Amino acid sequence: MRTFIYSVQTAYKSILRDKWINLLTILSISICLLIISAFVTITMNMDSLLNRWSKSFGLVVYLDDSLNSEAENTLKEFFQKDPDIIGVKYISKEDALEELRLVLGSNAEIIEGLKENPLPSSFELKLKSELLDSEFVKQKAAEITNMTGVEEVQYGEKWLSSLNTISRIMKLSATFLGTAIFIAIIFITYNTIKIFFYRRN
Repeated sequence: MRTFIYSVQTAYKSILRDKWINLLTILSISICLLIISAFVTITMNMDSLLNRWSKSFGLVVYLDDSLNSEAENTLKEFFQKDPDIIGVKYISKEDALEELRLVLGSNAEIIEGLKENPLPSSFELKLKSELLDSEFVKQKAAEITNMTGVEEVQYGEKWLSSLNTISRIMKLSATFLGTAIFIAIIFITYNTIKIFFYRRN
């Protein structure tokens, strides 16, 4: 018990004697932890943002009007079996027209006089997030375009290119920031320990 009390008293006297160096040590460690926490938070937020953007991306495959329901089902089965595609949604001509009415709102009367539905049937395809490279998607869209019964494929080429550019910039920034933080932490820790031992001696 006496040994414990003596140890506490010695530690307390040491803290009072070197209070400024101890304060500097605590402050330095706190700054290091704060920097690490900020870096982890920023990195996680960037990943979350990129994931949300990638989930909103998809290919829209417009079908030939002459395509019958059997041929449409064949295409649907093909897309569902494609390992690169994780989501397939069929939109009929009627569904497309109804969506257009909702978009037009109070101006929907401009399409009421149409004798025939001018909108094509389509498929909305979702690709795996790790495959959202502009060159890969461009090649995939070209392959689907050449399929029988497919009229056109749209996917927002400029938007995807911008997403890829932003992703690369964010990854490079994270690497640079992480390296800078690591060097700064080593520098702060080294100088804190150096000052501490210098003061002790």
